[in-house]
Amino acid sequence: MNNQRENPISVRSKKWLTDALFELMKDKPYEKISIREIAEKAGLTRQTFYHNFSSKEMLLMYKSDQLFDEFYHIARKNNIKTAEELILFYFRYWKERSEFIKLLIDNNVEHILTHRYPEYFKIVSILDVEGTLTEAQQEYVYVFYSGSLIYLLCKWVERGMDCSPKEMTRIVKGILDGEFFLDERKEI
Repeated sequence: MNNQRENPISVRSKKWLTDALFELMKDKPYEKISIREIAEKAGLTRQTFYHNFSSKEMLLMYKSDQLFDEFYHIARKNNIKTAEELILFYFRYWKERSEFIKLLIDNNVEHILTHRYPEYFKIVSILDVEGTLTEAQQEYVYVFYSGSLIYLLCKWVERGMDCSPKEMTRIVKGILDGEFFLDERKEI
């Protein structure tokens, strides 16, 4: 999500800090990891950490942004155009990167994704909402779809990805098509 050219030293420092945090999260709860520990693990100073990030949460958001950028570029390269193709790609992509999601879940910080996904959804823009909805209504649409996909992804990873990406796509498509609603004639 960053289109500006960054200083190569800053890029390298951010990578080392991100890698250090995720290495630490494998053995220690996120909430108990200090900035000092992250900097030391990365072989950098606390000052370098604060030069690049204002908090551990910002470091998680940075990693999330990196993964989204990768997702978006691969999707564009593969000329993914339909919602069904995008959903299938989404689950295939995250299956290969499930360790990131698992670490977020295990450390109770998956909420990081809920802050970022509505913005990601706007970038992917497979929804035709401009001109038909107010800005506020558009935001509700993005939050609904992105939130649904985040929680579905987290549950899927939590369950050990027990359904294939194709099965998950069929489930999502069924949800979007209203396939699982009770028949109107049945009482709720």
